[in-house]
Amino acid sequence: MIFGLVSDALGDAELAGHLPDRAEPARWQRWRGEGAALACELDDAPAALTGFPFAEDGLVVAARGRLDNLAELADALGLERAGSPARVLLAGYRRWLRELGAHLLGDFAIALVEPRTRTLCLIRDRLGVTPLYYARGDWGVAWSCSARALTRLPFVSSAVDEARAASYLVGLSPDPNASFFREVRAVAPGHAVTLRAGGAARRRYWFPAAEPELRLTEGEYAEEFRARFVRAVARCTAGTDRVAATLSGGLDSSSIACAASLLLGKQVDSFSAVFPEFPSCDEREYIEANVAAARLRPTYTDMSAFDLPTPEMIAGKVDSLETLAWYAIAYAQCLRARESGHRVILFGSFGDLVGGGAHTAVDELFARRAWLALARVGARRELRANIRTAGRLFGQEVFPRGVEWYRRRAAECQLRERFPGLRYLSGTPREIRELRDEAIRLDSARPSSRVALHHLELLTSPAAAQEFRVIADVERLAQVTGRHPFVDAELLDWSLRLPLEARHENGHNRWALRSAMRDVVPDAVRLRRDKTDFIPYWSSLRAGWLDRPSPLVQPSRPSRRPGNLPELRVASWELRARWAYGTVLLWTAESEARP
Repeated sequence: MIFGLVSDALGDAELAGHLPDRAEPARWQRWRGEGAALACELDDAPAALTGFPFAEDGLVVAARGRLDNLAELADALGLERAGSPARVLLAGYRRWLRELGAHLLGDFAIALVEPRTRTLCLIRDRLGVTPLYYARGDWGVAWSCSARALTRLPFVSSAVDEARAASYLVGLSPDPNASFFREVRAVAPGHAVTLRAGGAARRRYWFPAAEPELRLTEGEYAEEFRARFVRAVARCTAGTDRVAATLSGGLDSSSIACAASLLLGKQVDSFSAVFPEFPSCDEREYIEANVAAARLRPTYTDMSAFDLPTPEMIAGKVDSLETLAWYAIAYAQCLRARESGHRVILFGSFGDLVGGGAHTAVDELFARRAWLALARVGARRELRANIRTAGRLFGQEVFPRGVEWYRRRAAECQLRERFPGLRYLSGTPREIRELRDEAIRLDSARPSSRVALHHLELLTSPAAAQEFRVIADVERLAQVTGRHPFVDAELLDWSLRLPLEARHENGHNRWALRSAMRDVVPDAVRLRRDKTDFIPYWSSLRAGWLDRPSPLVQPSRPSRRPGNLPELRVASWELRARWAYGTVLLWTAESEARP
């Protein structure tokens, strides 16, 4: 983690006193001077950025994450390749200023400070893999990779942003610059934020391109995809020959684990969740096929016997509400990897995007004006009811303009034409799978040129930020670093140019990835058509969490809004999200009760 403050109102001793290194000072490096104080937690993950904070010629830099093109940057800036990453970043900032991020490849959060002018520049990686937040007021500016860490400052409120929480509950797209705390802002993915006494300026430095469209033979698509994918996995595993990888029975995690073992020659320790109590959720048959084919060393976690932390235990440690709802499997895998001595674990995040996946297929269905399918799902009615219910539970008009305003606004922006599926689709997993399968059938019969546009929308949508936010919180709890080969910048830029025929073939989506993994991933997994339904496990977990007696919210102690726990249970049924509102209330209560 990185943490820092810039302030004219606080003295040097007070600035230093707010740095988060009291419990484990040996794990932190500090810098202080001229109204600024910075601290960086030591990162012993392979290939992680080190040597921060670093000051030179009136500039100070702190960074977290990984950079894949440091050698190339050093050459471009006329520096020694073996020099420190900090000097490379400072030289790059002097040349490119806020455009520095456009020249960097990897997962990173960077803070550059000019103490004399009290200027701060915050830069976050393209897709927001590494979190970065800031808070500002009359006292100055503070920033960190953890929103929760900022709320521990005495001058930053821990009050929850209720509109942001309501947006999460009803599935509306949130502001990418917002966090779940009212006074804490997020640096949006692919953006640089410059903060001075006079205000803040945001600039987007990354605009993914999808042109020109590639036209290759099927064999060339597979060959090119494999070469780029293997390089992406190699970058994420640099510095170690022993790799930890999450492994399910799905194509994405299987491709990463098998490629690391068979194509890079690394020893892969795989970490998988199994569900003896929920046979429909269990993917052990496919996992074991991967283990045998790629000579993996498996670790299985029985989720029915795994000792999960309670919501009360983790509420004070995470930055987002999504973690409380979705973290369980990822947390178990990360914790087992850490217990096995790993500091890095690989995730299969966004393999759907890179290989050409189901999200695009659903959008293609709507783009073909299949409105009867949309009506059958009944998205508009459900969305309107959820908005009304969320507003009533929060005791305020969270969405005073109503759903009609949002619909008109969407029409003005042509969102329905550009990206209708994910914004208006809701329904049961079975209905969504049926729509996806029908979309793939239509796509195979009548190719469309809209695929790249939909992928661009997904890349810059809140969906990507939400997934990475969840994993970032889980990493912090388990003390490991997650890496995501499928969001490698080179692989992304190339895959966006794939035409539809390279994505869908013979009823299979993600065909480029499936072709590239021939003779690497077992065919039982590579050509698998079904998706595992984890809903029974999730439903059991959520019900158990909400039914627990809470030390934070008791029936005798009404919450500020919307009421006590029994009332919450009745009201949350109306939302059809019994688990979600319960965790919101727990999280809000913990925030307001902080010492």
